[in-house]
Amino acid sequence: MVIQNIPASAEVNASGGSGIYTYSWSASCEGTFSDPTAASTEFTGLYDGSCIITCTVTDACGRVTFSNLPIEIQVNECNPIVGKNVIKGFTYRDNNGNAQFDENETTSQEQQYNYSKM
Repeated sequence: MVIQNIPASAEVNASGGSGIYTYSWSASCEGTFSDPTAASTEFTGLYDGSCIITCTVTDACGRVTFSNLPIEIQVNECNPIVGKNVIKGFTYRDNNGNAQFDENETTSQEQQYNYSKM
């Protein structure tokens, strides 16, 4: 399952064929790929529902193969909060999707906090 608006990793390992491979990622739903021409990428789905992620691999001789991955995109039910000095002693860091508490931190400027249901 993939959470709406949260990047999810995808990777293919090509073998056989001839020479250098090229990659092309596509999706049957709306979303974006961090690098649609790499063997490894991240997909961010924009809407909830079923989706098929496809990676097409072409070898140096022009032979083509592909792999399909059906996924379910789940709605991110928590909307962002935007405000000024709304929370004292709380910092949200999205690097790993973890909330970090710092009792000395005060939001002194307008910030957006994105929360994900886990």
